[in-house]
Amino acid sequence: MEYHWYEDYWTMPRNLPKGHQFFIGYYQTQRAIRFHVENIHTDQSVFLSTWLLDNGYRVFLHFKSGIVTELKLGDNPPPGGRINSPKNLEGLLLSGCLGKLSE
Repeated sequence: MEYHWYEDYWTMPRNLPKGHQFFIGYYQTQRAIRFHVENIHTDQSVFLSTWLLDNGYRVFLHFKSGIVTELKLGDNPPPGGRINSPKNLEGLLLSGCLGKLSE
């Protein structure tokens, strides 16, 4: 299972691989997580937490700059550092600890 977060809606790919789906907005993304959709692509950062990792999702951050980072529990390459459970990944993302956000 994969959770792909995109910093900018307009940089989301328009052609996803088979079995991958877009979920735009809070409600759609919330339902996708609740029903354990296999591959989620969204612009919703509010759901970024170690709960996703604990429940079998691989978490990918797609920055507007083109950089893609995978987050894992334990040690991550810089700038991610060590991520332990439970943790609010959105807070780390918005503070710039997981990579540089565009302005």
